[in-house]
This record gives sequence, C-alpha cells and structure tokens, in this order.
Amino acid sequence: MLVGGVGKGADFSELATPLGRLNVQLCCFGRDGKEFLPLHDSARYFASMDGILLRSRQN
Repeated sequence: MLVGGVGKGADFSELATPLGRLNVQLCCFGRDGKEFLPLHDSARYFASMDGILLRSRQN
C-alpha cells in the first residue's frame, strides 16, 4: 500500500488501527512519509516512488 506525500499537518495516528487489520506492505514516501512508519509493522520508508518501483521489481 502506498502512503505518503505531503500530509499538510494531518494526524495520521488514527490510521494505526485500520492499517493494523490489513495484511499489506506499507510503502511510505514523500515529505511526510516517515510519519507513517509507526503505523504498521511492515512500514518501510522510500525516498521516492522510483525506490518503491525498484523494490517491487526485485520481489
């Protein structure tokens, strides 16, 4: 699941419970991407969408 970009000051903590129910790989990117890291065990930060695409091709 792709999350990130510019959050414009949003509080993402409310997403922890619904995200915790999902069996997904959380791919965080963008200026506020690191804000998503504590929301899911699978969360990983990528500096860009290109990094996410490169990673997906390796799997």
